[in-house]
Amino acid sequence: MSKIEQYFEVKRSTWSPTTLASERSRYSKLLSFGFPDVDPITLLNKVKQHYKRYSVKQLFIRAAAIEEQVFGTTRYKQFMHQHKEAFRGSYIGKTFSLSDQQVRDILVIANTLQPAQNNFIVVCVYGGLRKQEALRLLWEHIDGEKLLVKGGKGARDRLLPFPSATQRSLATTRTPAVCKGCNVAKTVSYICDTTKVKFTPHDLRSYCLTRYSQTLTPFELQKFAGHSSVKTTERYVRVNADRVLEKLTNMEML
Repeated sequence: MSKIEQYFEVKRSTWSPTTLASERSRYSKLLSFGFPDVDPITLLNKVKQHYKRYSVKQLFIRAAAIEEQVFGTTRYKQFMHQHKEAFRGSYIGKTFSLSDQQVRDILVIANTLQPAQNNFIVVCVYGGLRKQEALRLLWEHIDGEKLLVKGGKGARDRLLPFPSATQRSLATTRTPAVCKGCNVAKTVSYICDTTKVKFTPHDLRSYCLTRYSQTLTPFELQKFAGHSSVKTTERYVRVNADRVLEKLTNMEML
């Protein structure tokens, strides 16, 4: 058994099957780029070339952990420390924000798809749900004008506003789950090809949080998003100078 297989065998007792499969998938990507022999800069360039929106931060975190624990070297860990400012964001290069018109186009196409596919897009756009949160959403979690997110990141539940007008965008399914049977990769790929708008499920969440940041404080938005730290939430906050001026103008002084 190779060193890396021994590593995953040890982790099998502490990781869930989902986490283990995810880590193996990440390691397969690393192998395809020449890990562990390839130097960090070469790996970074290869990731940029093949995955324009790939989460380089997560990939390097796993590379650093595996390299240190399995191979006993720390090149990737040192590389991340030396370039920590560049690794603060989640994605390589510029993160493109979706415009209102692009999201409208996405929703129009989603409405022509199967109910589960349409529902996935709707709850991501209007609820700002993460991919797995959307796939786990049950009809019983939508009560009145509220949406309950069960088992969010960090096992945190949260209650979100979900107006009746938005609920009417959902298509009825025969299953307890709102998005049961939705193949996310195929759904997103089809909509991207049809609308010529490149996006990921997380881009829909980012769009929702950015819109809400115009009316909520960062701490309120943090609760809405289910973030453990307001620092994460701050990435989505866009300061509108006109709105700030309007608030200051209307503020009553002592």
